[in-house]
Amino acid sequence: METDIYRHLAEMGEADAQYELAQMYREGKEVEENPEEAAKWYMKAAENGHAEAMFSLGRCYETGQCGIEQNYEKALYWYLRAAGEGSIYAKCNLGALYGKGLGTEKNIPEAHKWYRKAAEAGNSVAQYNLAWDYREGAGTEKNPEAALYWYRKAAESGNPDAWFELGYLLSDRESEYRDYREAIYWYKKAADKGDAMAQNNLGIMYEYGEGVEQDFKEARYWYRKAIEGGNNKARQNLIGIYRKAAEEGDIDSQYNLGVIYYYGRDVKRSFKDALYWYTKAAEQGDIEAQCKAAKMYENGEGTDKDPVEAARWYLEAAKQGDTDAQFKLGVCYSYGDGVPKDERTALYWYQKAAEQGDKSAQNLLGMAYNEGKGIEKDPRKAFYWFKLAAEQGDEQSQYEIARKYRFGDGVEKDYEEAIKWYKECGRENELKNFLDELNAPKPRREEHAAAKDEVFSTDDGDMESSYDDFEEKRREEERDRLIQESFLVGLEADEYDSTHDDYGNPDYDY
Repeated sequence: METDIYRHLAEMGEADAQYELAQMYREGKEVEENPEEAAKWYMKAAENGHAEAMFSLGRCYETGQCGIEQNYEKALYWYLRAAGEGSIYAKCNLGALYGKGLGTEKNIPEAHKWYRKAAEAGNSVAQYNLAWDYREGAGTEKNPEAALYWYRKAAESGNPDAWFELGYLLSDRESEYRDYREAIYWYKKAADKGDAMAQNNLGIMYEYGEGVEQDFKEARYWYRKAIEGGNNKARQNLIGIYRKAAEEGDIDSQYNLGVIYYYGRDVKRSFKDALYWYTKAAEQGDIEAQCKAAKMYENGEGTDKDPVEAARWYLEAAKQGDTDAQFKLGVCYSYGDGVPKDERTALYWYQKAAEQGDKSAQNLLGMAYNEGKGIEKDPRKAFYWFKLAAEQGDEQSQYEIARKYRFGDGVEKDYEEAIKWYKECGRENELKNFLDELNAPKPRREEHAAAKDEVFSTDDGDMESSYDDFEEKRREEERDRLIQESFLVGLEADEYDSTHDDYGNPDYDY
């Protein structure tokens, strides 16, 4: 077993074996992990002059690992021993201890000396820190050229922090070493790794066309990425670029500014400004903006309530096939809000919305066919639209479907289906009455039916108007309630029939 071989050699005093055994105990490789045993063998190997063991022991003292109490003085001692044996990592860590004054007095020039030794040996962390020394004049004179040199060395070695700093130096508008194209390269590498500052700065360069062709869309992309990474400066930058693009006529930016002002995202909430930008986008044909503007005019947000303007924008969105706008426009015509009251036109728009799956429109269309309101009465078509709405969970339609199956109105009688839909809509009392009726003794059921015929029939056998009036009133009240409770949910829709007058009235052909 490999462990036994290393242990045998380690006990004989072989430094390499002592170090390898320490690593095995530290990592739990082929033996149970044992930090204290690892520290023991690091010490033996270090005392035998093993440079990597010296560094590892110094690291244990610096961090308090391997069951060793943290001790910066001993860490410094072992790092110095390891550096004397050529350990690059020890040289870099010495720079950190001297720079922070850990285990010794703070000594920036000494830190700079050790960083330089490690940097020249190829350590990317040391190269990065040495670049910072030259940039800030820490332990040496300021030297922008040397800073740039070492940042580039660290960056080329794969140091992500150096990618950002190199991009920053090269994008400095005041620097004689400015190189926007190379800055873009390094910012992009850092940004792709999730550096939020690099993402923000990359957005700035795309916004102003520095090193790349000006591209607001790309700038917005990087600002959003930076915001996701928690960079607050990017929020203001994004608003700024939205405003700039919006003023130049960009529809998406106009709409997004509307959203920003409506919800007060990183700006003072302003319905007036929101309506202004929604309207700008709406005028260019943006469907969502048209619906937002219509709703604001309808509710009096940022302006006085204006049903005419609300209906106007609902019409524009409805003509482009927006389902909810079509339904809302139907509501406008049903009540005469902002347009002349016209039940037939209302039904036209309800049908447009219903054909695209709007369950509220399907329900109202079913009621219209059921009652003959603005359209010829047709129980079968009423059933068709009620069924579509019921299958989407509309409780009123579920109730109407239950009754139609119960009485065979527009569909063949089916008591099982009637019971199913009564259960779906939660009308427990009506279900109970229906079940009682089904379970009543046959003679009694026939008496009940005869009594019902007697109450609601005239001498010539026709249904008396009182029953119809009652049902009509009930359905009309339910229809009004459904219309009043409706609201926009933002679904897409089919294209609009082009034959209209100025109010969007269709050329009917019923």
